[in-house]
Amino acid sequence: MPCCFAGAKDTRIDKALGDSNLRIVFLLLGIQGSGKSTVFKYFSLCFLEVRFDQHGQPIQDDLEVERLAQAGEDTMLLSDLERKAFVPQIKHYILNATRAILRMMVSMKLDNTKIRESETFVTEYDSSLLDDFGQWDSWRELAYHIKQLLFSTSFQTAFRDTDESYLGIENAAHFFAILDRISEEYVPAEMEILRVGAATTRVNMRNFSTRDLKTPFCAIDVGGAREERRLKWAQCFRETTVVWFLVDCASYNTMTLEEPPQNKLVEAIDCFEILLENRWLKGTSFILILNKQDVLRKKVTEKSQKMPFSVFPDFSRFVVTEEELARFANSRDPHWKEKELVKYRLFIKHQFVDMFRRKSSLGDTEDQLRYNVEARPAGQQHKAALRKNITGNSALLYCPDQMRGLFPYEMTATDSLRDCSRLFREVREVVIQLSAASSHTPPA
Repeated sequence: MPCCFAGAKDTRIDKALGDSNLRIVFLLLGIQGSGKSTVFKYFSLCFLEVRFDQHGQPIQDDLEVERLAQAGEDTMLLSDLERKAFVPQIKHYILNATRAILRMMVSMKLDNTKIRESETFVTEYDSSLLDDFGQWDSWRELAYHIKQLLFSTSFQTAFRDTDESYLGIENAAHFFAILDRISEEYVPAEMEILRVGAATTRVNMRNFSTRDLKTPFCAIDVGGAREERRLKWAQCFRETTVVWFLVDCASYNTMTLEEPPQNKLVEAIDCFEILLENRWLKGTSFILILNKQDVLRKKVTEKSQKMPFSVFPDFSRFVVTEEELARFANSRDPHWKEKELVKYRLFIKHQFVDMFRRKSSLGDTEDQLRYNVEARPAGQQHKAALRKNITGNSALLYCPDQMRGLFPYEMTATDSLRDCSRLFREVREVVIQLSAASSHTPPA
């Protein structure tokens, strides 16, 4: 299986988890390119104690933040100095995206005669120079050659005809467009910081303790490449309160980089199944984040990006019911009238919901699929909190025998910081309530 969990023990992981002494541990999992690192950045931003006004002055009073929001003035989560620290990461993203497109040019056998000098310069450029804030002359030379490539018909053809999600460069167009802005004075916007993606090759952990959060928590981001899953995932399972499983919904027609014939969405489903079967996660709830909805919509509206029926033969027989369509309309979803898009979204969602239902021995009827707060074996206070936070999420499932639930959410991680902050706070409150009844003791 492509997602087996085994390997040498990393004592640093055990030490970090053991020293944290936290009741709530969020473990972010998903295959490579699902958006885990972006969500981890969101955690880091959403729960900061200090915000900044448009003049860079710190605001620590929540009432002042609310007053500015009502006045239509944005507040920033990072200071100018903190945002400038992300400039090297943005440079690396641009260079890596350019190199990825150049590799596609070679595989597509496109003519590179007119851009050979720039191609050679970009390919052989010493990327370590990007980390030095004093090497702006070197950066300007690199940016010049990247712009020469952008003017090339062959480069544009490779960029246009390449599946950006396959290469992990969904936001390359944005950074190519602002290439001239990246200079000594450049201060990245917060959304630009979130748009920068990079493969995670280590375990990232961060502890959070805020004024409105009585129970502190720890977020853990583990790499999603097959080697990372094999070596590191299982070591985090025992201490996990809730798993955030992220899915790149736009990957339905994309192959994995590690094994090109393998479909990425199929690999995500297989990985989710193995997690559900893991004995250390039997009492652990799952937050299912159906990510990259914007890229999914872009693909569905392009006639060349249809669902591969050879991989998902059930898609042609999948029908969106009037009740499901009405649910979209009632949720004020801006795209609920786009029936083809709704079909894609629901079909992908059902792959994971049905998997959870089968592995949790839940029934097939719609009533059994719906979450029933009153049926939850817990105290009145616990039930009231759940009712307050998740009433209306009709796709939520709960398995009383295994003491775990599934909470599906759709999101675009780089879309709206305010909307994602609201989502995280809602989920956080639900998780706090669930954590009281979570059990991490594996079955005998």
